[in-house]
Amino acid sequence: MIDERDIREFSRIGEKDGKRFNVLVWQPRHGNPFVRAIRFEDSHVKNLEFPLFGGQFTTEDDAFDAAFDLALSLL
Repeated sequence: MIDERDIREFSRIGEKDGKRFNVLVWQPRHGNPFVRAIRFEDSHVKNLEFPLFGGQFTTEDDAFDAAFDLALSLL
């Protein structure tokens, strides 16, 4: 179980065809970053909230890149 006090949180907003989404990445103090959530605004796509995928990323930028690819493919 991850202690939320030991996590740095990063968030970025993306957009495709006027539909916005927010990607949330968590970086544990000890461990690799992971995608925590992708939240879609005004879209038919459901929000994805839980540790989606991670462990293979070495930086939060890598996690954001993968999450943005996923989000854009769902819109």
